[in-house]
Amino acid sequence: MLHAIENKKSRLPFERYVSAAERTGERRTQEDEITSTIFGPLDFFSEETVRSIIGEIFGFFFKSSDSKLSLSFWPRYNNVEPDLVFTEEHSDGSGDAYVIEIKWNAPLGDEQVERQIQAIEAEDHLRLAGHIVLSRYAIDVAKPSRNLTWMDFKDRCLELSEKNAIDPIAKKWAKLVGAFLEACDVCHFNGFDTIMSFAMDGIRDREYLFWLGRQFDWNTIELPSESFLSRCERGTIFYRSAAAL
Repeated sequence: MLHAIENKKSRLPFERYVSAAERTGERRTQEDEITSTIFGPLDFFSEETVRSIIGEIFGFFFKSSDSKLSLSFWPRYNNVEPDLVFTEEHSDGSGDAYVIEIKWNAPLGDEQVERQIQAIEAEDHLRLAGHIVLSRYAIDVAKPSRNLTWMDFKDRCLELSEKNAIDPIAKKWAKLVGAFLEACDVCHFNGFDTIMSFAMDGIRDREYLFWLGRQFDWNTIELPSESFLSRCERGTIFYRSAAAL
């Protein structure tokens, strides 16, 4: 699907992950689909490529170059099921777990992070080495977890796609993921497409309103009069600077 999105052969992101964001019954399925679409390809990459990707994107740097790296989708630890876990297995039988909890249109559950951490630390020969909550908007998470937004994730993917000293497979994956997230409306604000003009006929010059930004202190910003607002279209909001009058 990543290739179809990059080449604009599908409207699935808009129809399912953007416009359907308010359909609460689909939230969990959406998260699982996003997880599989974006991170599924990593299951076919070499260990060296995966190490470089998650080091660049998540800041997880593994402790040993001769350890065995694996990834699991929705593994179960004592009835707790994080979305994605990278496991670094050492020669002595011990392992370090790096957890990615993925949120799309659903909120983080009560004590969800704490329960995941406790469940993994209760596993024999397994230590929690890192935990990240990947979310649409910045949120507070319990330590030792940390939060990464989809916007920051996408930006790091695009930076990775432009690096020369990186596996070409990782560069291609990062580029496709960036295009997919752009199609899912994970993008920076680049201005308005159109700005509708307001009919000023019959309004005195003194009542013309302009937004002057932070040229004046906030306490000089005033709301227009009720008589003026009554002549504005519904939903139109203006401010004027008292210092400019």
